[in-house]
Amino acid sequence: MDDDFCESLPSLLSPTVDPTDPVFPLARTDAEAIAAAYRPAHTGRPSVITEIPRLTCLLVHLYHGVHVSPAANLAGFDDAQLSRWQQRAKADEEAGITLSPFRRLAAAMKRARAYAEAEATGAIQGAWRAGPQYWAAAATYLERSYPTRWGRRQDEDSGPKVVVQIGTPTASINLGIAVQIGTQQPESFPIVSKNETPALVSQNETQVIDLGAKPVRRGSRGGVIGRPRKDKHA
Repeated sequence: MDDDFCESLPSLLSPTVDPTDPVFPLARTDAEAIAAAYRPAHTGRPSVITEIPRLTCLLVHLYHGVHVSPAANLAGFDDAQLSRWQQRAKADEEAGITLSPFRRLAAAMKRARAYAEAEATGAIQGAWRAGPQYWAAAATYLERSYPTRWGRRQDEDSGPKVVVQIGTPTASINLGIAVQIGTQQPESFPIVSKNETPALVSQNETQVIDLGAKPVRRGSRGGVIGRPRKDKHA
């Protein structure tokens, strides 16, 4: 590798960008092509898009799966600058400009990210092929790739849980009632227990209620537990 080129890398980035990295030649070749496509204006300083070391750093990080924003920041570019280049790439494509450094940068970034995705996919496949004990790698791949068929389904009874304890002189029965609250129903509902005043219980809470041995009245929606019935002949 060219010593002058390696020395021109930003000192802050030299520990994270290894010239012996297998993706380094790919990134450098793309960076040189981007810089070569730039046509400077007659006045003013040249664009930083011609700085091959910084472009190489950006692409190397993308090849390794780093997100675009932190990869640009690590290479010394800010988000606004990269956003302007992406807009210029789109404008040049619509105008039919083929020799555009911005289009070449966009294409190089797309290739680098595709490479990183392929590497990550290969790592997941390597994990599940290593043995059945790594089945979670295959499950993750299926869940993320085909969410309609393999995605996790929400529990239908994801509403608040109300546990009603019905006691008798000889035994007690723990009865779990899963109360499902529809989207159009209120966010809270009244819970009334024996000798107690009504209280509002949030959907995200679990309430334990001792109702004694007397039956309870539930509302038409099944989400309200009423007061115990009183004996009319008492």
